[in-house]
Amino acid sequence: MDFKDRKEVFWMEAVKEGLSSCIDYLAVSVHGLDLVEVVSLMGLEFGKFKESRGFNGYRFGIQSENIKIWYGGNPGIHVHLTGEGCRDYEAITGENVLNVYRVMVDNAERLNVTRIDLAIDDKREVTKNNRVTIRTVARKLGWFRNDGFKECVTNLKKVRYIRDVGSEGETVEIGSRASQLFFRFYDKRGEMIDKGKALSGELPNNWIRYEAECKGDKANLVADM
Repeated sequence: MDFKDRKEVFWMEAVKEGLSSCIDYLAVSVHGLDLVEVVSLMGLEFGKFKESRGFNGYRFGIQSENIKIWYGGNPGIHVHLTGEGCRDYEAITGENVLNVYRVMVDNAERLNVTRIDLAIDDKREVTKNNRVTIRTVARKLGWFRNDGFKECVTNLKKVRYIRDVGSEGETVEIGSRASQLFFRFYDKRGEMIDKGKALSGELPNNWIRYEAECKGDKANLVADM
């Protein structure tokens, strides 16, 4: 089974589950290891990587599929996995992406998790006993109500409901993207249709994603749990 087939298996298994969780973003700076050691500890082949551009102060980079590693210009080596990078890592290695953090903790002199996103995918059918929708979440936070009543209260002051014209999906955001903790609830099914990643007939009838975006101290705390 080649890489694309393995990646498809991972994705299809996730789609079949009613509720599933994953890490959907991981960015970590590693100190005390060289580039080859970092790649090897991740369980990847150095020869599969190609040179790419650096980013965010790093002068150089290498990339395999959507797995990016930056180095030079800043202290340490930075491993950067977006959602697609996390799924690519799991498909290539057969390991959960949290393995990247575990092996670095055991081998690096020091590391700093700059961002980690936790996600829950809810693909359960909407029934009488399960009526969770994005609009339900928004209502509990006070949207679509004239009386100002809120069933859910949060210390995060910024709450937004988003429905773009012509879009299939809805989104609720809690908090600020600039803060260490930010929550996003959105219609994953609608997003994938909007971006042309899948046809409606290929997806579950209902697919809601709940995400927690953690940065700075919050990211290190979550990764170390």
